Amino acid sequence: MPNFATLAAYVATITARFNKPKRSLTNEGLLKQDIIEALTDTAKYADDVKVAGEALNSSFIERSIKFSSIVYVDGTNGNDSRTGTTNDGNAATGRVKTLARVAELHSDKTTYLSIVLTGPGTVVMNSDVIIRCPFIVLSVYTGSKLFFSKKSISEGYGSYKLSLDSSTCDVYLASGAFIESEAHGGYVSGSMGTYNANNGCIRLVGGYLRSLGVSLYSAAHNTVIVGANTTIFTAGEGVDPGDRYPRCIFVQYGGYYIQNMGVNATLKTGFIGDRVILRSYTPTSSTDSLVNDDELVRDSNYLYSKHNGTIKKIAWSAF
Repeated sequence: MPNFATLAAYVATITARFNKPKRSLTNEGLLKQDIIEALTDTAKYADDVKVAGEALNSSFIERSIKFSSIVYVDGTNGNDSRTGTTNDGNAATGRVKTLARVAELHSDKTTYLSIVLTGPGTVVMNSDVIIRCPFIVLSVYTGSKLFFSKKSISEGYGSYKLSLDSSTCDVYLASGAFIESEAHGGYVSGSMGTYNANNGCIRLVGGYLRSLGVSLYSAAHNTVIVGANTTIFTAGEGVDPGDRYPRCIFVQYGGYYIQNMGVNATLKTGFIGDRVILRSYTPTSSTDSLVNDDELVRDSNYLYSKHNGTIKKIAWSAF
């Protein structure tokens, strides 16, 4: 136990040492012993500070390795004056409204960050946001949507993006939860490099960390809606990460179906060493609409490929 619980307690004790009534045979107020006791109290308080500092330093490495945070986001009822630490409407700690607020609160401040879009409602990306954190989990709950607005023609089109300076990112979509990119008109004029840099809604940047990849988990069909001329996931700067990101991978899990809203819509681009976990599904016809064009699916016996609207049984499955 420390000698003084607070600085105020220490100050009060020292003050009392010097505010003594007259006493002793010589009718003195302040005695030499009072000064000695005050100096002793000062030494005790300094020792309290030393012990507390040593305890803090001794646990710093362990705390920094295990440190994790969770933040709740509600695009309809959230408020960016809050901290997002509780999944409610508390005026101080309740759900925040935007991912820009998440970045303000947690970027460069935690090791493992869980971002939860609680809904009901839509979290709108209408500005570029970057979050720096080694490990990020983005969960979209039932009734929620993460919507990426298109940029203007003057900005070269493309989508406002969430850039993740992270080694890995897991994206979880519950049944009835969505990620959607607003369609735009594609490349018009100006710098093609600028246009490419504007493409990609969720981007794994990997600046000071070597990017490993994005994993997408979905509990239902039709949960990822890709607008015309847009891309949901990208690795690195623009659509081609080059040699800076040789270990970027994209992994997809679950039985989801990509609903393309227009031409040139792409789920992912720029990843090197892509590997895809095949969706388990048996087509009901040669044109089954629940199989995306150029998607490969499998059941316990066969692999199926859809191209130009037609599904073909292409191989015996080893699964």
